[in-house]
Amino acid sequence: MGLNSSSINSVPVNGYGAATSFIGEIAPISIEQNVAIIGSGSLISIEQDVQLRLSSSIPESLISIEQKVRILSSGSLISIQQNVVDSSIFDYLSRCGFDLILVIDGYQIPKEQIHGMVNVSREESAASLLNLTLMTPAGVQDVESYHGKTITLDATTDAGTFRIYTGIIDIPSIDLIEEKITLHCTDRRTEQLNNQLPGVVETIGVYSDRIFTEPEDTAQEVEQRLSTTPHAVDFDAYGNYTITSWFPKTVQDFTLLDADVYRNKPTVDLASRGRIINKVDISLNYRYERFYHITRNFSWVSPIATDICKMLSEGYTIGNRAAILQATNSAGWPVKGEIRYTDIWPSGWYSCGTNTIGWFTKQTQGSMVPKLDAQGNEVKDSEGNVVLEVGWPPASETDYSKIYCNGASWKATTQWAQTITEEHTLSVAASQSVAQFGEIAQDLSYAIDTEANDRAWEDYESYSSSLSSENYYIDQDTTRSEFNNAADVALRIAKNTILGSHRDTRVTINKFLWPRIDLKHTIYVNTDEIKAKGKVTKIDHKINISTGEAVTTTEISLFRAAGSGSDDALTIPSKPSDNISFNTQNITLGNHYGEDPTTEAAAKWNGQVGNKWVQGPEFKYITKYQEQFIVDTPFIPDTQRLAKELISSDSYNVEIPNDTLTITFDGKA
Repeated sequence: MGLNSSSINSVPVNGYGAATSFIGEIAPISIEQNVAIIGSGSLISIEQDVQLRLSSSIPESLISIEQKVRILSSGSLISIQQNVVDSSIFDYLSRCGFDLILVIDGYQIPKEQIHGMVNVSREESAASLLNLTLMTPAGVQDVESYHGKTITLDATTDAGTFRIYTGIIDIPSIDLIEEKITLHCTDRRTEQLNNQLPGVVETIGVYSDRIFTEPEDTAQEVEQRLSTTPHAVDFDAYGNYTITSWFPKTVQDFTLLDADVYRNKPTVDLASRGRIINKVDISLNYRYERFYHITRNFSWVSPIATDICKMLSEGYTIGNRAAILQATNSAGWPVKGEIRYTDIWPSGWYSCGTNTIGWFTKQTQGSMVPKLDAQGNEVKDSEGNVVLEVGWPPASETDYSKIYCNGASWKATTQWAQTITEEHTLSVAASQSVAQFGEIAQDLSYAIDTEANDRAWEDYESYSSSLSSENYYIDQDTTRSEFNNAADVALRIAKNTILGSHRDTRVTINKFLWPRIDLKHTIYVNTDEIKAKGKVTKIDHKINISTGEAVTTTEISLFRAAGSGSDDALTIPSKPSDNISFNTQNITLGNHYGEDPTTEAAAKWNGQVGNKWVQGPEFKYITKYQEQFIVDTPFIPDTQRLAKELISSDSYNVEIPNDTLTITFDGKA
């Protein structure tokens, strides 16, 4: 018998008596016929779909009549089948092994309005989608009312009734020619994450605001945190979230045997080397300021301290306390405590060679007053002039021992900041994968800066410290805990990246509609050709409501790597060691008497610059150079002044598990 050689309704509809006839006017009448030849290996399927669509006063206004002529070939088996179906009385569960319940906005859609293919697609860490087509009754269509409506789809098999989709209608599209409405639906993953995860988001992985940008919402934070842990957050068919490990469970949820799996599947897609990453090199820089404080002892001794004659007979300038104080203040190093001065020689007569010279440290000044006799009368000289004398007590007295000095000593301090950058290189690798595929590396780079008020530290005007040490430094790594957290997050991202790239071997199987399967499940495929165990990462339900075909395609992902390896703890890198030494040598200032301060060598002078008697070509004279006292602070070494890098490196190994995968050619091809 040729295709389409039987007349419509020439045989009983589904075996229920004679062909159905209708009385009255029926308009319009639409007859659809689809003939397809589908080839896959030795399987040939020829389908013919004939539908009669009515618009009339008949209660059951939509009648679908289907005719199938199929030639199925598998070995020596040939089956030719013709079904003529009235969809208004079609018992899907008993005839096809399944039934569907579609509810939109709380209203159950009549099954006869569902047309053609129903597609449900669910994938790990992605939004779940539903696409289906409705053939609604003739009349004005309120298509825009579908927007945002809740939609659920339940499937019934001999195992019971299970929800296979919960979501909302995102986009309704219209086919004006075929008079169909196709609904594109989503489970609103982002909205669901924002609504359901705020209370538990901190239990997912780890987080660092030094690594991640500030999340806009909970959904973005969830995705950021998932990059640090081998887990997935998905929503089941009822819209409830699950947090599931990438690793398959020890005991699988389902075992599939040969009888469960369609022979045109399963397929095995091995991981591509081009998508594998088995080493991640992390450059993690941590920058902060190092605050130094040093104390140095300064001292100066005048040449006259051991020889007063240098002053009395040779004209050496005597040290001036005020000049020394001004010089220390101008040097920029605040004095710790007070300057200790060495007193000048006391008043007296001193022998210098053949001369005895008087030296007096005090000078009195006063006004002249008439001299009085014992009776209080003014004394006059022989010429009758009043004799004058210095009044007592003197009007003023100058004590030069408080103005001048023979030496001085003091402690001066300084503070400065140095920029320190810890350059950490963290290498995370899977040695077993490197041995198998060669090194395939990825680079990650992060930088963390710690702010510090170095200006206030360097510009201090007086010494104050609770530290007993006179020479010390303080690292301003006040965010060390944040650095440690960032390092932990970076290491986990690297490990997760390596693990995820080795989870790309996928086994896909087809079986009859399987509404119980979920993304959280672990499946063990135990067939003649394939033995594999992995976590479900993708589910596709394809249900043809018109032809009665229903197939669930399920994908499981497997970790694969040759050999074995160890799994190192992701320890936080230690602070790099740094040897700091301080120059604590005392600083002794010099003396320059009678020397020209304008020479090039004078630029390096420190201490007392003064005058003295010198022998000229013809006679002695005293020099007239500007007297001054110079305090020159020591030079800070570059190792403590310029920006400094501290280098550190650490390595970690990641173990890649080998999930079960055995492939056998059973000779049934």
